[in-house]
Amino acid sequence: MSGQSYQSAEVSPEMIAAILADENHRRDTRDAVQDVEVGAGGTTTEKPVAEQTFGAAQMQPQVVSEFVNGGYLAPPASWTGDELDRSLEMLTDDAQAPALVAARLQQTVDHRRTGGVDIGRRRDILGTLYSLGLQGSSGVHADPQSNNRGTAIAAMIPRLECALGLP
Repeated sequence: MSGQSYQSAEVSPEMIAAILADENHRRDTRDAVQDVEVGAGGTTTEKPVAEQTFGAAQMQPQVVSEFVNGGYLAPPASWTGDELDRSLEMLTDDAQAPALVAARLQQTVDHRRTGGVDIGRRRDILGTLYSLGLQGSSGVHADPQSNNRGTAIAAMIPRLECALGLP
């Protein structure tokens, strides 16, 4: 399955790694079972599949369509449109998680920039907004504030850079 990420200086590999580390920390047995059930062609009974989050990136299926339609992600093989099966395959493929996270982060930066707010270098805000979704309930704020989760994600980045030997 193909899925190249949108490349940007604003979305660093360290930021992607920090988001994935945070999501991994929050995953539980139910998340793993849900991913296996869907990967095997089954369904979960908790709530409709479209309302659940899947995979290491913990995203809902419709975001794959958003990314493909917005040019943030190359379409998966045999993609013909808004396909739930192809979206679920991509979401439950751990190798696709970095591309999915990169797409969401860049989409978030672009959305806020269109609203007049540049958050491209605000790792704490990006970490906060990743968990809240693209739109949020209150629109684009001129002075966004991070939450504890966003602050913790941003705090992981220097440790990741050091561990990976990055400048």
